[in-house]
Amino acid sequence: MNKKFKFTVKKSAGFDESTLPPTVQEFIDMGAPQGQRNHAYFKAVCQLRDIDKSEGEVRGIMVSAGMAHGLSEHECNATINSAFSKAKREAPSGSGSRTSTKPMPKRVILKEGMNTPFKRQKVEVSGWDGVRAVDVPRAKSSGFKKMLEACFRPGEIVAVTPNETDAYGEIIGPQGDIQLTYEQWMEKIEKKDGRADKMIGNKHGVFMRINPMGPDGGQGDDDVTAYRHALLEWDEDSNGNPIPKEKQLGMILDSDLPCSAIVDSGGKSIHAWVRVDAESREEYDAAVDSLYAMFPEDCQPDTQCRNPSRLARGAGFRRLNSAGDFNQQALLFTNQNLSADLNSLESELGISQPVDWDKALVFDRFNDPDNLIGLRWLCKGGSALLTAPSGIGKSSLTTQLATGWALGRDDMTFGLQPIKPLKSLVLQAENDDGDISEVIQDLVNAHDLKEEELAGAKERVIFQRIANKAGYKFLETMEALINKHKPDIVWIDPILNFFGGNLNDQQEAAAFFYGEGLSGILQRTGTLCIAIHHTAKPPKERRQHKLMASEASYSGFGSSILTNWAREVIALEEIAIKEGPRTFAMHLCKRAGRSRVTSKGSFTLHISHADGKIAWEPISEETLKERVDGKEEAPEGTNEVPGVVFNAPF
Repeated sequence: MNKKFKFTVKKSAGFDESTLPPTVQEFIDMGAPQGQRNHAYFKAVCQLRDIDKSEGEVRGIMVSAGMAHGLSEHECNATINSAFSKAKREAPSGSGSRTSTKPMPKRVILKEGMNTPFKRQKVEVSGWDGVRAVDVPRAKSSGFKKMLEACFRPGEIVAVTPNETDAYGEIIGPQGDIQLTYEQWMEKIEKKDGRADKMIGNKHGVFMRINPMGPDGGQGDDDVTAYRHALLEWDEDSNGNPIPKEKQLGMILDSDLPCSAIVDSGGKSIHAWVRVDAESREEYDAAVDSLYAMFPEDCQPDTQCRNPSRLARGAGFRRLNSAGDFNQQALLFTNQNLSADLNSLESELGISQPVDWDKALVFDRFNDPDNLIGLRWLCKGGSALLTAPSGIGKSSLTTQLATGWALGRDDMTFGLQPIKPLKSLVLQAENDDGDISEVIQDLVNAHDLKEEELAGAKERVIFQRIANKAGYKFLETMEALINKHKPDIVWIDPILNFFGGNLNDQQEAAAFFYGEGLSGILQRTGTLCIAIHHTAKPPKERRQHKLMASEASYSGFGSSILTNWAREVIALEEIAIKEGPRTFAMHLCKRAGRSRVTSKGSFTLHISHADGKIAWEPISEETLKERVDGKEEAPEGTNEVPGVVFNAPF
């Protein structure tokens, strides 16, 4: 692991280092973990742009800083180009606390470029009856220390607020903060062997502010120093009926939200500390707007929890209930849908946390919010490789699958069912506008798309031709287009055109597909990638044995890295027939059982060209038998398989 070090900025005339925003200074001094470096660099460049530094000044400051922390000169300059191609935002605050005497800004409508991480998500349930119930894990007496580690950084001021009572023992609510640094709280809890209820012996529970506070002891929104978390909480439904905590937890887990902590309040509700990481109060309010907009009208969270200095129940404390017994304010989960703790070794290394057994035990495999097609056959952030010989119509097949999944038309996708209408971004290099137009026309006619279906296809299937980008430049372009269009699936047609190197070279292939390359983009954006690929040159002799899934999975040209990278390999194999349209075996080589379309023990579907049109259709076993070129039994003395492929390289 590289040691962090102080990097000295090359100062131009009139340059004042004290004017640098904290994010910029942090990157210059410390860099960022691998896997987060490019994002942190882009963020720092944007902040310099936003305080009116010229493009030349920014290059003078940031190119050498980026190279010192492991970025290439090309990456640095390309990132600066990208930042200055976008409109300037409101200038970020300077170094130090964000404490301000300015009035609270009005809530704003979402604008392009604002940090609103929930714009592309939507919780699709019909009332609380449609939300699954998840058993709330057994309460533990510890949790405060782990919650501190998940939600705050060293040096930050953490506000903890006991629930107070009056002289008659009646609860009057939280009356004043105990504000200590992260380190001071850690020292206190360690002296009490991790027992928060021994550290603050309040029998009516204890609250914590969801964001770090300023050094002056203030308790308001203007005293917040980092707009890191928003709070989600439900008590009652729209009719005033209590919502079971099991339903609340199910809603939180299935919403796929990035939560630093999920806490059982010890009362009627579950609290979710949702990571928003806004740069300003304006961005915070916009992020909260988009967060609340995720949920249906009849499942709206408590609107009183919108402000950044909000109090929420802290983990590890006891709370007296109406029966005179104690309930535990319990930490249920940390880092839900987040890669790592704020302060962990894993975060420093840029890798994810170890698998949490508690989360694994309540994971619902049949209702995975990351699932897109089948039974977790293809999921968000996943990958698939579609390999086929040249000239058989891979691009038309891509268009048909993308359109079928956009419309939920199982007849167009050979029974491969999406869990919702999916949006596709098709990046292609080989077809001109005329080629695409012919495919679209025949697709519409062959599958009799109605007017409303055509409108859905126009909205959810986007074609983008890219003929002048390869390698890193292509990946950069692809990520920018994904961020613009927010697709569920990005198709790369064909991958060979965009690779920009020797696909037989293991090192080059690994750099493109793994690490901060294609896999990193998919993980950052949550997008499924389907890469279209050519098979290798076919052998001269016909195959003499039954095809195995492992053989079909390695049919693509080039390095085995491609097959190993892909979670699924879809391999097309042409079948020799007597007459009729060209006919193919579609092999689902790795995860056929999850597709819900293949019969038990099989990994193959049979499809063919539509007669007289640029389209595809499934065919039955009976039709296949009628078309197959070959006798019922192999000729004596041979092992030849009737109807086997004649031009695929298996």
